[in-house]
Amino acid sequence: MRDKMTKKQLEQAFNDQLEEMRRLKRYVLQSELNTESYDITDRVNDQATTQILEAQAAIERAEDQWALNVTEPQFNGNYQQIDTYIRSVQGLGWSWEKPYTKDGQFEWCGAACAFFYQALRANVRKKTLPSCYRLYRDWANTSRRVSTPQKGDICVVWTGKDRNKYGHHITLCVDVNSDHIDTIEGNAKGLGCEGQTVIGVIKRSRNIEDIAHIYRPLREDFS
Repeated sequence: MRDKMTKKQLEQAFNDQLEEMRRLKRYVLQSELNTESYDITDRVNDQATTQILEAQAAIERAEDQWALNVTEPQFNGNYQQIDTYIRSVQGLGWSWEKPYTKDGQFEWCGAACAFFYQALRANVRKKTLPSCYRLYRDWANTSRRVSTPQKGDICVVWTGKDRNKYGHHITLCVDVNSDHIDTIEGNAKGLGCEGQTVIGVIKRSRNIEDIAHIYRPLREDFS
C-alpha cells in the first residue's frame, strides 16, 4: 500500500505539476511562433517563385508574338493579331471595341502587354493594363512599383520631352543592362522579326533614364 503523502510533499507535487504545465505551454507557444515564421518565409518564397516563373512565361509569349510579324496594316504583317490583343479574353477583353483595321485606331501597347502576361487575372488585364494612367492609378502606390528593373517587369517609359506623372508607353523588359533595358513592345517603331523597321510588335532598347515607372505583378494578380 502506498505511503500517505505529507502536506509538504503534496504542495511540492502540485508545484511540480504547475511548472510542467508552464513548460508545455511555453513549448506550444514557441511552436506556434516557429510555424508562423515558417509560413511567412514560405509565402515570401512563393511570391518570388511565382514572379520569376510568370515573368519568364510572359517573355516567351512576347518572343512568340514578335516572331509572328505583327505589324500595323500598312506594313503588310499580321495586323489581325492586334485585334486579338484588344478584344479577346486573352488580352484586354474589350469586346465592345470595333475590329482593328487601321493604324492609330487604338493605343494598344497595354493590350499587347496584357496578351504577353496572359496569366494575369482577367480583371487585372481588363482594368489595369490598358493604359499608363490605369497602371499608375492601380499599382503606383503598392509594392508592385519597384525601383530597379529586372526581366519580365512592365516598364512604362517616356517617349518625349514631356515627363508627365504617368509615362507615355507600356513595354515588357526582356533584358537589363547598365544603361538601358531591352524590350518587346507593341504599338511602337523598331526591329521586326524579318530584320526590317516596322510599327507593330517590335524589339528595341530603352534608356534607363527614360523609364517612368517599373511595375512587377504580385502573386495575387495571377489566376
